[in-house]
Amino acid sequence: MLATILLLFSAALPAPILHLRADRGVVLDEQRRVATWKDISPRHTDFETSRLGHPQLVFLTSFRDTAEKRVFKTLDSDAKLRPRLVRVGIGGKPSIAFDGAQALVNSSSLPLDSGFSLFVVAQNLSPNGQCATMIDKGPGDFNTDLPNGHAGGVDGSFNMGVAWVYDVAHSNFSTKQPTLYESAWNGKTGSLWANGHFLTSGSYDARLGRNPTTWIGGVLNPHGVLQNFLVGRISEILIYPRELDPRDRQMVEKLLLAKYRISASSPEHL
Repeated sequence: MLATILLLFSAALPAPILHLRADRGVVLDEQRRVATWKDISPRHTDFETSRLGHPQLVFLTSFRDTAEKRVFKTLDSDAKLRPRLVRVGIGGKPSIAFDGAQALVNSSSLPLDSGFSLFVVAQNLSPNGQCATMIDKGPGDFNTDLPNGHAGGVDGSFNMGVAWVYDVAHSNFSTKQPTLYESAWNGKTGSLWANGHFLTSGSYDARLGRNPTTWIGGVLNPHGVLQNFLVGRISEILIYPRELDPRDRQMVEKLLLAKYRISASSPEHL
C-alpha cells in the first residue's frame, strides 16, 4: 500500500539527491560492521569509513562541554569507526547503530544552493551533556545537531544550521523516542518539524558553501577534530534539492511515519 501511494506521488517530487536506507545497500565487513552505506538515489553518493590518513585525535564529547575531553587515535580505515547494522531496529526495520565512536563520510558535493528538504528517521540515545550529529555537510552548509542537555541541565535541542555556527532554526526539544526529523531551507528561510509537527523557523539569506564533505554520525570541526558522535540509530535519510511544497512534504512525512511506526503525536518539549 505504501509503495503504491509513493508511486502515485513520485512524479510530483524532484529526484532525491541522497537516499540512504538501512534495509538496502548496506555492505558489511568481516567484523559485521558497516563498510559502505550505498546511496540509492540517482547520484549514488555512497558513504564509507572515514579515511583520515594519519593518526587523528577524535573527541568523544562535545567541544562545547566543560568536562575533560576523552580522545583516542585512529588510523586510516580503522574498523572502530564503523557502525553496526541492527536487523530489527526502528519500527521493527533495520537501522544503522552508532555507539558514540563511529562515523561515515562521503566527499562528493551535494547541490544545495537553491535550498533543500531533509528527512531523517533516527533515535537519539546520546547521554545528557553530549552533542550528537546525525548528518553534517561540511562548514558552510547544513548540520543536524542534537545537543541533548548539558552538564547540570536538560535543555535538549534539535538544530538545523546552514552555516557552521549559525542556526537557521532552534527548538528546545529532547526525546529518546524514534523520531522523524525534518528540515527545509528555500534560500532564505529554514524550518523544522518533528514527527510532523512544526517546531520553528528562522532566516538565513546567503549562498551555501561548497565544502563537499558530508558526515553521518559525527562531524569534523574547523580544527580537524572528529567529534559530536551520535549514540543511537538511523534508519533512513532522504534529501531533495529544493524545499518541497507543503503537499509533497506532508506526503513524504506520512509515508515515513507509517513505515517506521512513529506516532504523529507531538514529541516531548522541554
